[in-house]
Amino acid sequence: MAYRRDDKTGKFSWVEGTVAEAGDTGYVAPGQRKKPETWPTLLLAAAAVLGAVVLIGVWGMSAAKEPNIAIRRIHNHPAEFDGRTVVLKGRVGSVFQVGGSYAYYLLQGRDTIVVFTRGGRPTPGPNMKVHGSISIGYLDGVARPALFATK
Repeated sequence: MAYRRDDKTGKFSWVEGTVAEAGDTGYVAPGQRKKPETWPTLLLAAAAVLGAVVLIGVWGMSAAKEPNIAIRRIHNHPAEFDGRTVVLKGRVGSVFQVGGSYAYYLLQGRDTIVVFTRGGRPTPGPNMKVHGSISIGYLDGVARPALFATK
């Protein structure tokens, strides 16, 4: 049961049954409508996109809390980092005892920075995250940044 439009006259008339049975697509009574089809691949793709968005959001939030700074950037812009608290990730190089403390090289690829710590002796080799403040010293007129570790 539906209204059907006559193309010649432009008038609507009542038709028994569905419009689809009458040879036209259009109104179908609510009880006679087909159930929506689910496309598993489309649902899977939507779930994958939603999962990727959530992962990127979580990663972005954690990166905003602790931004990792590149040692190269500290060397290129030392005045920008003087006295600033930063987090650096890298590999521990050579370790030296300095009084009751330790100094070591933190390596990021080819870039290095000297780290001074009052904590225990760091183990050479493994990747680690170091929190501390940057201090800029000058030797032969060249800025030499160092990190004073707090954690």
